[in-house]
Amino acid sequence: MLFIITYNIRGITTCAKQKLLRTWLKQTPHDVVLLQELHMTKTNHLQDFKNSFLEYNIVCSLGTWLAGGTLIMIKKKYEIIDSGVDPEGRIAYVKIPCNQIPIVIVSVYAPAQITERCAFFKDLHLYIPSAEWILIGGDFNCSPNNQYDRNHRGIQSDNRSYPILLNELIHPLLLSELFRAKHPRKVMYSYHDEARNYHSRIDLLFGSKMVKKNIQQIYYAPAGLSDHDYLMTNLSIPAPNEKIFRRWICNPKVIKRKTFQEKFQSMWSVFLNLDIINSTHWWLDFKTSLIFLLQEEEKQINHEIRNELRQLQMEYHLRAKDPTDEDLLEMNIIRKNIRMILEEKINNVLPNAQEQNVKQLSNLARARIAHSKANQSKIDVLDDPIKGQVRTTSDMINTATKFYEELYDIKIIDTTHWNELFKDIATLNDHDREALDRDITVSECHEALKVMPLGRSPGDDGIPVEVWKWVFPIIGEYYVRMINLAKLQGQFYNGFLNALLILLKKDGNSNGSMKNFRPLSLMNIDYKILSKVLSVRLRKALHNIIHHNQTCGIPGRTIHDNVHTIRRFGFGRNFINWIKLLYTNATFRIKINNAISDSIPFKSGVRQGCSLSGNLFVICLEPLLHNIRRNPRIPGVIPPGGQYPAVIKSIFNDPSANTTIKLSAYADDVTTIVFSVDDECATKSTFQLYNKASGGKTNEDKTLILWCSDWLDPPPFESKVNQNWGDFLGVPIDTTGKLPSSELTKIVSNVRRQIGIWSNIESSLFERATILKAFICSRFVYIFSLMLVSNNIVDNLQKEINNYLWKQKRPTVKFKTCIGKRSDGGVGLIHLNAMISSFRIKCGLKMIDPVPRVWKFYAYQYCGIAIRPYAPWIWSNLVPHFDDKIYFFGDVAVHTGKWLKEGGHTLINNSEQTIYWHLIYRRLFQQSICYQRNTHLENSPFFKIIHNCGLSSAAIEFWFLLAHYGINTRARLGRNDEEKRCYFCDLPETTSHLFITCRFFNEVYLLLMEHVRRISGLSISREEDTIIYLKIISDIPSRIKQRQITYLVGNYLNVIWRFRTLSYVRANCEPIFGCVKTFNACLKDIPYDNG
Repeated sequence: MLFIITYNIRGITTCAKQKLLRTWLKQTPHDVVLLQELHMTKTNHLQDFKNSFLEYNIVCSLGTWLAGGTLIMIKKKYEIIDSGVDPEGRIAYVKIPCNQIPIVIVSVYAPAQITERCAFFKDLHLYIPSAEWILIGGDFNCSPNNQYDRNHRGIQSDNRSYPILLNELIHPLLLSELFRAKHPRKVMYSYHDEARNYHSRIDLLFGSKMVKKNIQQIYYAPAGLSDHDYLMTNLSIPAPNEKIFRRWICNPKVIKRKTFQEKFQSMWSVFLNLDIINSTHWWLDFKTSLIFLLQEEEKQINHEIRNELRQLQMEYHLRAKDPTDEDLLEMNIIRKNIRMILEEKINNVLPNAQEQNVKQLSNLARARIAHSKANQSKIDVLDDPIKGQVRTTSDMINTATKFYEELYDIKIIDTTHWNELFKDIATLNDHDREALDRDITVSECHEALKVMPLGRSPGDDGIPVEVWKWVFPIIGEYYVRMINLAKLQGQFYNGFLNALLILLKKDGNSNGSMKNFRPLSLMNIDYKILSKVLSVRLRKALHNIIHHNQTCGIPGRTIHDNVHTIRRFGFGRNFINWIKLLYTNATFRIKINNAISDSIPFKSGVRQGCSLSGNLFVICLEPLLHNIRRNPRIPGVIPPGGQYPAVIKSIFNDPSANTTIKLSAYADDVTTIVFSVDDECATKSTFQLYNKASGGKTNEDKTLILWCSDWLDPPPFESKVNQNWGDFLGVPIDTTGKLPSSELTKIVSNVRRQIGIWSNIESSLFERATILKAFICSRFVYIFSLMLVSNNIVDNLQKEINNYLWKQKRPTVKFKTCIGKRSDGGVGLIHLNAMISSFRIKCGLKMIDPVPRVWKFYAYQYCGIAIRPYAPWIWSNLVPHFDDKIYFFGDVAVHTGKWLKEGGHTLINNSEQTIYWHLIYRRLFQQSICYQRNTHLENSPFFKIIHNCGLSSAAIEFWFLLAHYGINTRARLGRNDEEKRCYFCDLPETTSHLFITCRFFNEVYLLLMEHVRRISGLSISREEDTIIYLKIISDIPSRIKQRQITYLVGNYLNVIWRFRTLSYVRANCEPIFGCVKTFNACLKDIPYDNG
């Protein structure tokens, strides 16, 4: 049990108050105490306090004003593994292990002034380390609910602070207010102003899901040391029944440090002089040394960051005492530097932070994604076949171990069926066999490494692909020697084939069944290089041995990939030896939450997470599909026109090709056609034959028959029958080939739910556009691209998307401009109709290409009329042709015909985005009016350079709106001369006046002009197109100088607007020095030429 107290003590620097505190603590059970409002501003105050409480470890943030300061007292039986403070006496945090579980505890003392409090809450998340157990307590100076948490006789609180706290911290980090979670309707107050009869609950505790789950008791009680009550909570910490697994993942930025590069070169020179370099065993020693070197460099980075933070905080405290104007300017710069360091620290610990879509988001949005992914792999319960539901980590590890030991064990196979199974199966030709058998080269391995995406989770060694991309050019030759030597010896050293198995929840998995988890094998990158090379080679040969009705996809997990199978396909000895090598002595460990299993041998099946597995699975499944196709007792169907050689030739280039459709397969999803019980029995018999010969297993629970007749009742099938709709490859479809209305309703509701969740996170205009495309729209656009949906549904979803982009406010930039690329003045807003059309057109272009596809028989009926002028070979009088847009292929024909009529290309480059952007710019995009009013922009990378000059997202968004005339000045909104007047002078407040000619900002303008002259040697003319639309950079050839000037101008515009808005809100004209100070603080980060 961990006892935690949070208390606003109202001063603790006097000896008398400290004695009272000690007396109270002796009578109150506690392990950790959070104190706020210390009135502690000097280092000697803190030292005196520490001397009075020697039995505690104390982490304190000294105040920069008389009432400031907050600290955390932890009994010395708990070790502090991480700690930190802010420079202003508002935040202190610690991370302590309790029963081997790391717990983050944060003490917060929020500002009393509303504007300062709102700004404070926006940056609070920067000080919260990542952990599963997080507890944040303190005096937040705002109440969650005025009805329950504030007496109505007193002064009413503001309505701004707590919503900002929710949006900026509580919702993104998935925290809960613990007292209200435990006592939903209980009325309690923690602050009491007896003189004014004013009471409120402003002392709060927030906790993560694990903290909330393990809270035993939480209550307020008076201590008598101040006008606040203390908040006590008892936290039950699970006993350490099993060893906690701490996974280390290297920070990729280590490789950029010169010290690491020098140490690595020294280490590598030692290995080159060792005799073992010509064996396979050196690789294990090399990786061990590399991991040690990376970890030591990471420790040095963390040490330097802490020292830098400490130095900045000390300087801030020194300048905060009776500060001069220069001190205030430096304090602002220090705050900005601290924020940058903290943001960098957050990026280092957030998983997947280097992924393209994630890199473009704010830290809060990244945190939200990280928490969502962590929740997908968080397991609360598993269904054990003997014990029933188990919830302890050790029991869940045992359950998963038994399940996967059995799943990946050697299967009993009946080799007597092999001749029947492989009869008449296609085999490789000599050219493909020789290509697969050739020696692996360094260049192949290097190319395989280059195409691996950044930011993905590494294997159990923790070394990400970024490190290998830097290391491989140095050690690549010896790596290839090592793997070739391993092939000659028949095995790798112990550990090369190890994998870390992560269990991901499938949709709707709530009962803990092991079958409802997707096992993902995290392989080490040195393994993935070899498997990628083999996969690239194999993919080039697959089309010669795999039938066109099987699509290569994600591999299944239950089919035995016996090397005898690939031998029957005619693969050469060398390639077969590589496959044997990758699966001989392979092992994996299962990670569940913070525990890990012992090593489990991998004896059969293929591993999700290995690039070679998908192709191997397709090969191993082909004998099953081959036997279904040639089984005369499984009837199948002949498609329209499939009986005519002329039609067959137009599709398969072979008039004698068999057109009977008996199945469709995508990885382990196999769809067959049955008309009767006899057909079902024949199909099941073929599956059983394959299972006996391969050790595979059919998932009977997921076998479903979708009966498509609207007038005949289904026969008494053994399998489950559905007469309404079924799910094929994640796409729901009813018996008429349409999207079921119930599923469409779910899709729309889910989109709205996702928009609601993301709306709680503060993000810029461009970040919201990225969130829409990557995290909200991708799922339903995939379904809509394959099914017909009414235009009303699409239009309504587009409105929902637009409302989210503009935060439910009136748009200030035209929709047709927003859908363009950012470099062209848009925001990259997804256009649903154009996206769906691009998929339709891609489908239509596949129809007229020469690749054999059996679905073309059905498509030709609807596409012949519309597309015949552009592809006359698809027309045949032997097939009836319809001009009907209410069917999918009819809609495809309309979109494709229009595309070809407009001169669109007929080749497919596997990029829907290419077609999509063609549609946007050919039919929809409307260039901003600023291009018409400023002719120099036609030949200027205006918007592109704005996005690439290092400006903050807020500054970019403001400049974007300003350039599109989307900023509402007083001259635009005012109804009379008084309302249109500039807030700083008597002239009308137009954009040209405010940013160019207003004399109030003359000092800021002169500062801008001075820096521009220093960088470029040019002078700025006071004209709108020169400054706001960057006409000045057209005379500057140097790109780095263009970026520097753009950065200066962007901050100049943003600083003026922020200063103007703040003055307007406060109804008080602030002195211009504040604006100059803020602009000067921005100059520190001017882009520089780093080569």
